[in-house]
Amino acid sequence: MDNFYTIPVQCRTMDLAGYYIGKKITINPTIKPLDGDCVLINHKSKIHLMEYNTPYLLPRSTDKSQSVIDVGLVDIIGVVIHNN
Repeated sequence: MDNFYTIPVQCRTMDLAGYYIGKKITINPTIKPLDGDCVLINHKSKIHLMEYNTPYLLPRSTDKSQSVIDVGLVDIIGVVIHNN
């Protein structure tokens, strides 16, 4: 059985894709991400949302300080399966 959980968005890394601070998202930690999926990651002890696009994670953000991250440098917590 899959273990889903819902959390509020707490970062601006995917605001251009509709993931705004305070909106609730549902995460599935058991499925493998595919290119184009939004994933919840842990990078340098911070939690972010990014677009999975092997071999990189891409921000879709109005915050221009956000940058592309190599997927090998993060822990993928789960795949966003619903954006409330």
